[in-house]
Amino acid sequence: LSVICGCDMDKKVLICVYDHESDGDHVLMGQIETSVNELLAEDWLALTKKGRPTGILNVNKAEITGVEEEPEEEEEENQDEEEEEEVEVKETPSFVPPSAEAGGGAFVPSPTQPAYVVPRRPTFADYISGGCELNVSIAIDFTGSNGDPRRQGTLHHRSSYGELNDYEKAIASIVQVLSTYDKDQMYPVMGFGAKYGGVVRHCFQCGPAAEYYGVKGILDAYKETFSSGLIMSKPTIITEVIQ
Repeated sequence: LSVICGCDMDKKVLICVYDHESDGDHVLMGQIETSVNELLAEDWLALTKKGRPTGILNVNKAEITGVEEEPEEEEEENQDEEEEEEVEVKETPSFVPPSAEAGGGAFVPSPTQPAYVVPRRPTFADYISGGCELNVSIAIDFTGSNGDPRRQGTLHHRSSYGELNDYEKAIASIVQVLSTYDKDQMYPVMGFGAKYGGVVRHCFQCGPAAEYYGVKGILDAYKETFSSGLIMSKPTIITEVIQ
C-alpha cells in the first residue's frame, strides 16, 4: 500500500489499459484516475482517452488483506493507548511497460501474485462503445429466385405508388442503424446473380458511381440497376461479392 499510494487510500492512482501488440508498439485503449477506496467501493470504472469514453473497467474483486496489530506501548502515565495497523494491499498482476526483460509489455505475475485471469471475450457492443468504426458495404441479390420485379408481391417489385419493396425496406432499416458507426457514410453498392451480355455476374457495381452517400444514395443506385440491361438469373453465389 505504501508503494501504490503512500498509505493514503484517497490518493489518486492512474490505471492505464493497453492493447498488446506483438511488435511491442502497444496501443493505449483508455485510462482512469482512481483511488484505493474507489476500487473497494465501485463495481466498475469508466475508461477515457483524450477526454472521450472508451470503455469500462470491471472491478471483479478488490480487498485489503494482511492487517496486523502491534503491541500496545505506554509512553507515560495517563497517555492514550495507540494501536498501529500495518495494511497490505493484495497485489494483482499489473501492466509491465514494453521491455525486453518484461517480454514486450505483458501481464507478468510474480511468484506471490495470483495467476492472471483472462477477461471475457469482448462483444460487438464493447467494440462500438470503445470507439470502433465500421466501413459498411452493400450487396444486393438479383437472382431470379426473387421473382419478376414487374409482378406485385415479389421482393424486387417496383410500385407505381412509390411504396418501398422488401429490399428497399431492409436496406433502409439496416443502414440507418449501421450508419451511426460509419464516419463518412459513403457506401459501395454491389449486386450479384444477374446476367450482363449473356454472362452471369456474381459481383458487379450498382449504378454509375463507386460509392454513394447515405441511405438515399444506396436506394438510388439500386433503382438505377434495373435500367442497366441486367437479366435476373441464377445460381445464387455470394463468395465473390463477399471477397
